[in-house]
Parts: sequence; C-alpha cells; structure tokens
Amino acid sequence: MYEFYSAQEGRYADAQAPLKTWYYEVCKAQWDGPDDVKARYDVSFLENGCVVFNILRHKYLLVAKISYPMQILYICFVGTPQQ
Repeated sequence: MYEFYSAQEGRYADAQAPLKTWYYEVCKAQWDGPDDVKARYDVSFLENGCVVFNILRHKYLLVAKISYPMQILYICFVGTPQQ
C-alpha cells in the first residue's frame, strides 16, 4: 500500500488516509466469512475467491485474498480501476 500512495510523485497521495484507515480496521477485524466483510465494507467477491474493496468511493481498488479460518488477508493489488 505504501508503494502505491507514495509513488509517482504523490499522484495517489489522497489514497493514503483511507488506505491506512482500512488497514488499521482490518488488522482488528474478526471475520468468519464473506458476509462479515460485506456487512462492514463496500466489496465485491470474484469467482477466484478474491475480495475487491472499494476505497475512496470507487476511486481506488484493493484486491485481497482472505483465509477466514486463519484470519489472514493477503493484498494482491492496490490501484485505480483503470489499472
């Protein structure tokens, strides 16, 4: 995440605060399944099991894989919808 919002001479600097907020919330989250994620966040679920979090009203996307039994989230992609 840091690489994204600090890259390209601050082009995506407005993503810093929402991504940090998301990160701190997710670190504390206890999710048993997709319904728990959907109850808190504006997300889409892909067929491959990835979760797409919409950041800053769909200006940015964060794609992650979640292991609910292990309570582990792996960030696969952070970027704009055009990327």
